[in-house]
Amino acid sequence: SVLQIAQSSFDSGEAKLQRYRYRRPDGRLSHLESGARYIKNAQGDLESVISIVRDQTELRAVEQSLRSSLERLSVAMQIGRVHFFEHDIKNDVFHVSDGFYQLFGLSPDQALTTAMLMACIDPEDHQSLPNHRSGMHAKAIGPVRFRALSAVGVRWIESTTAFYFDDTGIVERSAGAMREVTDQVLIEVAIRTQANLFGALVEYSPDGVVRIDSAARFVSANPAVATLIGFPIEEIIGRTPEELPISPARAHEFRTRINRFFA
Repeated sequence: SVLQIAQSSFDSGEAKLQRYRYRRPDGRLSHLESGARYIKNAQGDLESVISIVRDQTELRAVEQSLRSSLERLSVAMQIGRVHFFEHDIKNDVFHVSDGFYQLFGLSPDQALTTAMLMACIDPEDHQSLPNHRSGMHAKAIGPVRFRALSAVGVRWIESTTAFYFDDTGIVERSAGAMREVTDQVLIEVAIRTQANLFGALVEYSPDGVVRIDSAARFVSANPAVATLIGFPIEEIIGRTPEELPISPARAHEFRTRINRFFA
């Protein structure tokens, strides 16, 4: 308490800081910080007190705002599975957020080094990693994706990194964020596989497959369409029925059928 600190300061003769709240006459609550030195005479009796008082209300408000921001950031990191890092490149010292080690299957008890991280990354992806040369004059590099190898298997990691240089142009540190995107990568691969499969089926289908926009313009067609109507694909793509080398009656028939789809 304030009284206990004051008594301790009096007994020792050393100045000690005290923080306490003060209710102003207008009802507002202020946060004050004070320090006092007690001057004693030769008999050890109190002779005088030197005290300084500071208003810390704004500082406490800033501290509380910062704590709230850090709490919100921590929640956002957990939800988004985002992990932050800062790397003192000269001394090879890392400062990382909770969960960063887990991305690479490492133990938090280990002292993280560049060599340790590189050993966890697929050698085929080393060349794609950002470095201080690619980061010269750049605010941020990324996102860059690479594979992390661990006992539980392969994880895809997405990283954004910024590099900071001293006045002589020598890199001092880097900072950035990483998150696991394994599920996203697997979904993207599955979509590409399905798209390639569908494209192959359309390309080699004996049936004509054509895509037409709302203006009745032919957007795409497979080779079977050219065989069926007797024109090269180059003379079909980008044209409407009226622009094809066919009779007006035939073009009108095509137009009527197409309009039914967009009616």
